[in-house]
Amino acid sequence: MKSKILFIGPFAIVVYLLVELLFLVPQFQSLEWKWFDTLVQLHQSGETSESVIAIGIDEGLFEEQGLNWPLDKNIYGELIDYLDQVGAKAILFDIMFTHQTDTSYESDMIFRELLKEVPSTVLTFGGIIDSSYQGKKQIISPLQQSPLKRIKKQVFETTPQYYRVREVILPYNTLIQANSQMASNNLPTMVDGKHRNIPLGVFDSDNFYPGLALSAWMKTQKKNDFSIHKMEAIHSKGTWALSSRHEFLPSYRHHVERLPLSILRNEMVDFYQKGASKFDSKFQGKVVIIGPSAASLGDLGLNPLSYQEPHLKSPNMMVHAYGIDALLNNEVVNYKSSRLQIIVGLLLLSLIFIWGKGALHLILYSMVYFIPAIFSYNEFPALNFYPIFQWYIVLSIILLGVLIFEWYQKKQSSIFLIQTFGTYLSPDVIQEMEQLQVKPKLGGERIFGSILFTDIESFSSFSEELEPEQLIEYLNEYFQVMTTILLEEGATVDKFIGDAIVAFFGAPKPLVEHSYRALRAAQRMQEELGVLRQIWTDRVGVSDKIRNMQMRIGVHCGDFVVGNIGCDLRMNYTMIGDSVNLTARL
Repeated sequence: MKSKILFIGPFAIVVYLLVELLFLVPQFQSLEWKWFDTLVQLHQSGETSESVIAIGIDEGLFEEQGLNWPLDKNIYGELIDYLDQVGAKAILFDIMFTHQTDTSYESDMIFRELLKEVPSTVLTFGGIIDSSYQGKKQIISPLQQSPLKRIKKQVFETTPQYYRVREVILPYNTLIQANSQMASNNLPTMVDGKHRNIPLGVFDSDNFYPGLALSAWMKTQKKNDFSIHKMEAIHSKGTWALSSRHEFLPSYRHHVERLPLSILRNEMVDFYQKGASKFDSKFQGKVVIIGPSAASLGDLGLNPLSYQEPHLKSPNMMVHAYGIDALLNNEVVNYKSSRLQIIVGLLLLSLIFIWGKGALHLILYSMVYFIPAIFSYNEFPALNFYPIFQWYIVLSIILLGVLIFEWYQKKQSSIFLIQTFGTYLSPDVIQEMEQLQVKPKLGGERIFGSILFTDIESFSSFSEELEPEQLIEYLNEYFQVMTTILLEEGATVDKFIGDAIVAFFGAPKPLVEHSYRALRAAQRMQEELGVLRQIWTDRVGVSDKIRNMQMRIGVHCGDFVVGNIGCDLRMNYTMIGDSVNLTARL
């Protein structure tokens, strides 16, 4: 156990620290995000959002209705007027109106007038972020010279370090003058190419400019009282968990309906002619986001639900739509740290490694392996995301290390058993001792077993007639046959004393039929000696004493002590006791 403790502690700490460093690399972080996507797909409610709806600028506008991109703004103007009349709470455009491209001045003027008349409308701008900002310099942003509505940076407890605007792509001036309600459409792309997190907005030296999702939330609130403290946004109805970059993570729980503008335009004709259309109720009390959905416009990307799209890519405005739904329903996911999980798991793993055995060992390992995934799955509906891949990599490396360590220990134990018992136990017995994890140690135990002694009759006369080399040759041949029989019958060969063989039955492996085994071994040994005599008789030049060799065998049952006798440097597995002395005299 001491060796296990000395191994598992330092090894687990080193593995954990190395994997912690490994997961600073974005490519490894993307493993956790794949698990997030899986949870999103497993936990989608199937319910359609009651808070937000999207309108897509689809291929039908170009292929069926013969329109060209960019669309004339009178089309957007009609859409704003319609949505306002049917009761939309807010109208957001995820479209960059950077240039005046209308074919007529009147079209642009109508659009600008409607922007003034419908204050719930929000346009968008793009911010080019200064990635080198470290909080040490003041950035003079083009936003500071614009009339855009902004929020004083005092809502932040600390100075934001991310999404600092270096350059900005704004709508053309006459649109800004018509409506200064604008929001940033920045979306970060993760290392795997997907959009998941959404920034609350962008910053310059003195002000904060909300993103599309936050702008939609602000449009629907009576009071826009919120503040940001470290990694959460606090408002009158709750809090939103934020990343260190002041991004929030939508739950992607609800399906956000997307209507093609080509179909909606036909219904709008009915509305203006008949005073109603079948789509009117869809927009009542909802936030509406409008943006490109046609593949030919190129504004498509990946998100956790883009696998549902025909081209496996989703309009990027849908990420903003999921963000709006999450803020309005307080369904922002809290990305939890896995450090505590890993530390607790390592402690459990260490305890299992040190004290677990057999099948229980495997069951407990399996539980530690699968519990994090089950826990993470069950916590996701509560808007808590617990990453698991860092834990699994730590666990897998440690389990591999544990298996190698245990294999090494078993190998060393096997070598030790063979060195200690190999000369006087059969391989089958040694294998069983390995399985039972029997280890040689100084000391003994009292058993009831059978003892067998053999010697060769008149052996002293053999040594007088034969050369030492010949005598040893015949003795070895004799011992080979007799020892094989003893081992086959489950005996432990204690020692060879000159011509004598000393063996016992019943230790270290218990034998129920030890007395029967001992007597059967004695009978077989006598029979095999007869075979040996015949072999020697057929040989040329063999002494008559060898050809007529006789063996005496004594067998006795009784109590005796078996164990390793000696010292730590050298020990011998043997037996002592009155029964042994008695058998030697038989």
